[in-house]
Order: sequence, then structure tokens, then C-alpha cells
Amino acid sequence: MPKKVLIIGANSFIGSNLARAFEKTGVPTVGTHYKAEPNLKVLDLLNPDIDKLDLPFNEFSHAIIAAGAVKIEFCEREKEISYRCNVDGPLKLAKQLIAKKITPIFFSSDYVFDGKAGNYTETSPLNPLNEYGRQKALLEQKIPEICNNNYIIFRLAKVFGSSRTNKGLIDEMIINLLNKKKIQAAYDQMFSPISIDDVVDAIIFFCQNPHFGLYNLCSQKHLSRLDLANLVAKHLNVDKNLIEAISLDSLKEPFSRPKNTSMVPNKIRSILNFKFSLLEEKIEQLIKVYK
Repeated sequence: MPKKVLIIGANSFIGSNLARAFEKTGVPTVGTHYKAEPNLKVLDLLNPDIDKLDLPFNEFSHAIIAAGAVKIEFCEREKEISYRCNVDGPLKLAKQLIAKKITPIFFSSDYVFDGKAGNYTETSPLNPLNEYGRQKALLEQKIPEICNNNYIIFRLAKVFGSSRTNKGLIDEMIINLLNKKKIQAAYDQMFSPISIDDVVDAIIFFCQNPHFGLYNLCSQKHLSRLDLANLVAKHLNVDKNLIEAISLDSLKEPFSRPKNTSMVPNKIRSILNFKFSLLEEKIEQLIKVYK
């Protein structure tokens, strides 16, 4: 079992789910937030100083950096501040944590790829198309220089929730389709979506077992956003004519998105002692929450 775990960004989507899951395992955690919150310590990712947390760091084995700027539009618009959140701050934390012999856990993204080929492995060449992807790619490159082998990076695919409190991609589809509202879904945007429950289980496993390095954390199932919308409609038993197939290009966003970010999770699956959930089972589970 790990010792205590520090969760930086404990109010985030991943951080809050991790805090609840660790509590069930009996592993003590300490959470942080960038401003004062009940039961959380204050840590500003723009200027991080873990000594100000006043913690017995010799009692901690891992620190999970679940804070950052994750909205693509924000990163494009606010390049400087998002860089400080996603690169500069985490790198400073890496140095501080390694100095205290605590293993840092970071999150990267499938947006480090240009989306031209798909089926990306941990060793596939990085070629990000937007600012968010560039920041995550830089983090992937710099962390090994600071931490040597004492780090874990999970390169995440699209993560969806499993409860009504998680307003994510599948939630939005369910809500709109139940209300007979039309939705648009890109036929040319491919990914490997994964449940937050599986993400949390994998992170806890890594905190309990001595594995290090970079890992794709995604499902084995690759599908388009349109395929996903059709799956949701099928399990809701609603009219598929509510779904409009579009091209990602038709959105005319002021930045580029990679079209095929499907990844191969063979490396992480070779060491985990559990199987990840089936996508259709998770869709059914989430639908029951809304019906």
C-alpha cells in the first residue's frame, strides 16, 4: 500500500474522483486548491511552493497533479497564463517533489499528436496542432529530464463521467437526446474514450505498485464522435435522426484539432491486474442515472 497521497487540484474532475476513491481504500490523502476551500490546503499552480503546505512529506509516497488549464479555447486565447499552469508550474512542482523523494504523477493528452495516423503508442512522434497539445508535449519531454525515472505520466484520451454530477461528453448527449433535441456529431473525429472509474482504478494501482514512465491511458475501442452518439441513441432507444453527422472542419474553430487521436493502451494493460470497462456497459450505467 502507498503511504499518504497528495492530490494537487482536488476539486478538479479527476482530483475529486480520486479523493473519493482513495478514501474507500483507506489511503490518507491531502488535497489542494488554488484558493481557500474547506478541508483543502492552498497551492497556487502559477507559483507553487509545497513547503507552504506545512506537511510531513516523509509520510507521502505520491503526488498527483490534477490541476491545470484544460480548455482548448482558453489555452489558445491565454497562451502565457495557460503555459504557466500546464508547463511552468508542474515542472517547478516536479523539482520540489523529487527533492522530497515523492513520486509525481502527471497527466498528458492525446492532443500531443497531429491526428493524421491514429493508433498512437507511447513512442509515436509528437506533433501537436494547438497550444494545449504543445504544452502537454513539452511537459512530456521535460519531466524525464527533471525526474529521471521517478515519475508517472498518464497520456489520457477523452475521459467521461459515471455519475450525474460529471457534466461530460456522454452526459450532454444523453440529456439532449432524452429531450428530443438534435445534436451534431463529427464523423471524422476519432478517439478512444475512457471512463473516469477506469482512470481512477489505474492511478490507484500505480500508487500501490512500483511502475514508472509514460503510459497511454485509454480504452481499446476506437470510434468517432458520430459512432458514440449513435451508440447513446441506440441504448436510449431514441430516433437516430436526432443526430446530425458533420465534419470537424465545419465548426470553423479558430484553432486546429487533431482528427484521429486513437491510442493503443497495450503497455498499461500488460501490467494491470484488472480489465477496463466496456464502453456500452458504461453508457447503460450512465443512462440509468438520467432516467
